[in-house]
Amino acid sequence: MANAIGPVLFWWALGDNHGVFQLTGSGRAARRVVAHLGLAALIAGSAGAARAQEPPDRTVDFYRGPVISSSRIVGLGGAFTGVGEGIDATFRNKAALANRSRTSVDWLDYDLTFDFTITPGQEIDFDGDGRVAGDDVSVNANTFGLSVLFGPFAVGLLAQIISYEASSDTDASAVTADFGDVLIGVGYAFADGELLTGAGVNVRILSETTASQGDDFAELSLTGTTVDMGVLWRPTWLDWRFGANLRFGADVDDRDTKLGNLPEARGFRAAHAPWELGLGASWFLPADPERRYNAPLRSGDGRPSDELEGDLRYLLFAADLVFTGSSPGAVNLEGLVVGEPRAAGGSASVSVHLGAESEVFSNLLRVRMGSYLEPVRVDDAGLYRPHLTGGVEVRLFRLWLWQLKATFAFDVASDYTNLSVGVGFWQ
Repeated sequence: MANAIGPVLFWWALGDNHGVFQLTGSGRAARRVVAHLGLAALIAGSAGAARAQEPPDRTVDFYRGPVISSSRIVGLGGAFTGVGEGIDATFRNKAALANRSRTSVDWLDYDLTFDFTITPGQEIDFDGDGRVAGDDVSVNANTFGLSVLFGPFAVGLLAQIISYEASSDTDASAVTADFGDVLIGVGYAFADGELLTGAGVNVRILSETTASQGDDFAELSLTGTTVDMGVLWRPTWLDWRFGANLRFGADVDDRDTKLGNLPEARGFRAAHAPWELGLGASWFLPADPERRYNAPLRSGDGRPSDELEGDLRYLLFAADLVFTGSSPGAVNLEGLVVGEPRAAGGSASVSVHLGAESEVFSNLLRVRMGSYLEPVRVDDAGLYRPHLTGGVEVRLFRLWLWQLKATFAFDVASDYTNLSVGVGFWQ
């Protein structure tokens, strides 16, 4: 069976890291479990405790600015709506669920991805509002995706949780805000893959946890559901692809957990996930004129990627426009975490993504460069923050069924720098 497995990435950001509350994903989970058990014991032993107060009537703008994804998508500056390859591309275009790699020829196949992202340090401005927040801040992300393809049909799950953690040396307090998406979708390939479609239900999650030296602990968790859909056109007679992805807006206000009282400056009642429309195109220029960008799916000869012959060099150009709706009356998540919320999402925004990729040495080395304009959603804090991205991947050696590769990618902007190195599987 041809295997299409996404890369496993490890991310670091430039900047000082003092190690305060810098825990791995399992470490953070353990800390929260212990805190929950302690709170349960406290409640059991204090039947006369006062009823928890309602959080402030405040709404969070559920928007993520920087591109956090696989090394390929980051290297291309997030310009992937019109490329649509791999389970990790599903957040950019739901139709990617039904797409297959060039080595996938079996009726039954699968795709898998797992990424871990960490950006520790003090010099982090996650939402581009020009303010570096907190005594010690880190942004962590965990992504897992799995899809199964049955001929032209596909089902898949892609989940990503981003954790924003900040601690204060002044009062020995810490706060963690988790926001994420859990997408369950289906896809279908028409006309041997000339037209790909996909749709899914996306569960949006937002939670905030606070803890202080005095053992005060509070948590609020909210969920909401949106419907997403996408399409990718792969005309067999052209070396172009055109894609579109639509995410409907929704209020994230279904309360799952309410423990203790969040501090006034950090409390909220709901979040708003704005609608989003992405439009993208890509253009493929192969060194071998006989090679086709949009060959019918499952039309390869079944050879593994390290045994492909001929001149495989190419150039790929991609561009995206992403339109995002407003979140009236909302505040920014980063400001909420550090106790200084600012008005955000008052008007709709548009982001521009450009990327280029080339296989410089046939079946051995690929390089990428990209850029994108990240909209600044915080009111009166500017319009855009420009990013420069890039990366490389090198084919290594075969390990049992899989051909290994080494990857590197970067994303740099004002007060925001991500570097990634990792090992994945060459396709």
